[in-house]
Amino acid sequence: MAKHLILALACLCVLTHEVLGLTNGGRSRFDGSSYRKRVGPYHLDPSHLAPGTTDDGEPFLNIRRSTRATFPVFHLPLNDSDPYGLIDYAESVVFILIYSVNQTTDAPSRTRLYRGTRYGEQIDSINGQLDPTDPSPVLSTNFYVSDEDPNIVAFPHATLGQMYLSHDRGLTFDKVVFSPSTITTSTLSWYPLEHDWVLGQDTLNQRLYVSNNTGISWTLLANDVADFAWGDPSIDPPHTVYYSVNDSVAGGGATVRLYSQQPPFSPQAHLEFDPTLGRFNSFTLAGHYIFAEAVNSSGEHMVYVSYKRKQFQMANFPPTHVDRYKFYDVNNVQALALLEDEDGQLNLYTSDSTGVYYTLSLEDVVYNTYSYDFDGIYGVNGTFVANQYVRSAPSEARSVIRTVITFNNGGQWSPIKAPSVDCLGQTISCSFPGCSLHLFMDTSYYNTLGVYSHSSAPGLIAAHGTYGQYRGSVPDLYMSRDGGLTWFSTNEGLTWKYFRFASRNVIIYGVIVDPLEVTADVCLFGVEDTSYSWVVWNVDLQSVFPRQCVQSDYYTWRAGCRLGNELSIQRRLGNASCLNGPAYSPTKSSSNCSCSLADYQCAFGYKMSKYPTSPAGSCTRDTAVVTQSQTGSGYQKIPGDLCSGDFNFNYLGESADNSSVAVAVSVIVILAVVVIAVVIVLGLFALFRVGRRRGARTSSAESHGTAETITSDGFVVNSDKQKMMKDV
Repeated sequence: MAKHLILALACLCVLTHEVLGLTNGGRSRFDGSSYRKRVGPYHLDPSHLAPGTTDDGEPFLNIRRSTRATFPVFHLPLNDSDPYGLIDYAESVVFILIYSVNQTTDAPSRTRLYRGTRYGEQIDSINGQLDPTDPSPVLSTNFYVSDEDPNIVAFPHATLGQMYLSHDRGLTFDKVVFSPSTITTSTLSWYPLEHDWVLGQDTLNQRLYVSNNTGISWTLLANDVADFAWGDPSIDPPHTVYYSVNDSVAGGGATVRLYSQQPPFSPQAHLEFDPTLGRFNSFTLAGHYIFAEAVNSSGEHMVYVSYKRKQFQMANFPPTHVDRYKFYDVNNVQALALLEDEDGQLNLYTSDSTGVYYTLSLEDVVYNTYSYDFDGIYGVNGTFVANQYVRSAPSEARSVIRTVITFNNGGQWSPIKAPSVDCLGQTISCSFPGCSLHLFMDTSYYNTLGVYSHSSAPGLIAAHGTYGQYRGSVPDLYMSRDGGLTWFSTNEGLTWKYFRFASRNVIIYGVIVDPLEVTADVCLFGVEDTSYSWVVWNVDLQSVFPRQCVQSDYYTWRAGCRLGNELSIQRRLGNASCLNGPAYSPTKSSSNCSCSLADYQCAFGYKMSKYPTSPAGSCTRDTAVVTQSQTGSGYQKIPGDLCSGDFNFNYLGESADNSSVAVAVSVIVILAVVVIAVVIVLGLFALFRVGRRRGARTSSAESHGTAETITSDGFVVNSDKQKMMKDV
């Protein structure tokens, strides 16, 4: 139980020290940055609570033995035991939605909304303020807090076509009744740059509507709509909408076509995005990529991709039967794909810049029904961590897990080096290849924790983990300050403080800090073991930061060459107990690096060799892929890589990526040498016999120097031996 608290409060003391925002949840884009997003949903599970006390008999958190600290703490029980909770925030105002669900429909059946000021220093129930005619409205979990204007928040009703809209961060609300009232509030989708623009669907009649005044009035956009999404403002015209329209064909198979519109909207204004694509089943918009999946009448899955809104092309994967997939856009220059095959194995593939050709990057990624253990590290480009099942045969059970890390978008993966000492200064005997660090991620029992990183603190990562050959069961806290290159256990080289903020066992489900606001206030959200109800704590860490930082409190951190570029950024010294000022903006610079093997990934038709059976980064021919492109080195530069010059693959010796060609040439050479040797032996035997008959004959090699020539097939031979054989 205490492990839940260790990360939460370690994050309080260290990650907040870097003005770091801590949130959980799925991500659909990895671009080295991050964005504010909702925390949760969390499920209150009393079985997570277990008896636990410190060595003095008191049930409180002890983050190792160091200096005891005292911080102002506001303990605010919500007296609410419904099992699910969501948190979002508008700067320092926190919104908490507690709810239960209908077990049949999985929709909210009862909800209560709370509003907290200064990150939960004061919490009030605001159910009664939403609608004077309904003191207990059932709200949708699809509520909205504007990134553009934090004053704008909206809470849709779960079953009625209406929502409660605030223009003052939840102090007051206006009820907005939709027309038509059949718009399903769980489908509401706001445009990323303007809160006035929102899409909504009447799911019963499959009609798509658009509003440019936050739901006050709606315009019919299209009929028979299956799915929809806003375009990406970085490539699409403003307010572009993509949507699929049902076009069913008897006998099953693909059923929809893709259309797009820009204002002014009307059902007659839409155009088919790419008529050559024809019918498909579903689509995914990911940055500059659009993916469409088609299932034919035989049940085969095919994926098509449009890059930069050009014509669709079939995505080429190594042979596999795809049951489901998820695509990610990386900086709009590369796509990553997680594909589940018919045997239930989840594999990661990396693409070329167009998203058309894919190579296998990582096999057997750990996943469950709701999530998977694959996460990007924000603030540093190209860095991802993943958990992988280790099996000697496909029939073997998936039970043994290890963690691997990549610094080049999945071009190569390697284990994570464990720290050399623990937080108490004791030596950790753990080195490659038999021992490494393994992290607990989204699918683990400690699933509310994950791997924490944020662009406001580049290079800083916090996670629970164990070290050994494979992942253990009882985690400790580990951190990295250099983007995952090296790790340390809790307080190696740093000062840690612990404090008592609760008098009984608790589980911390969420930690909220706004990375865009300079504050020492932190909101913790969790549950106590005596009441089994939700509790909010506000912790004021101002005493950790007694002064504003000055120039001498900073140093220049260099991230090392990642994707051909080295980032240098100003960062606060680890022992500088000061707060960045409101106008502080860290200085950044970057420079390109010379190309190395780390700047390349396997080309289509090749695959990464399995660690540790082959050297990390070795690309071997994928014999299951038949393509004319299986030539050259077997490597291609990673899309978006900025390195200068080229890498000389001859330094790799006889490259693993050319193994098939090398083997074939070796066989030819061996056969040729055998043939030449046989000919020479026979020639010498014949010469000996002729010499015996005609007298000894002087070899030209005895009177002339040796000369070598290279024949057209690459063999080195002796020209005098050729002459000798001709003479014979």
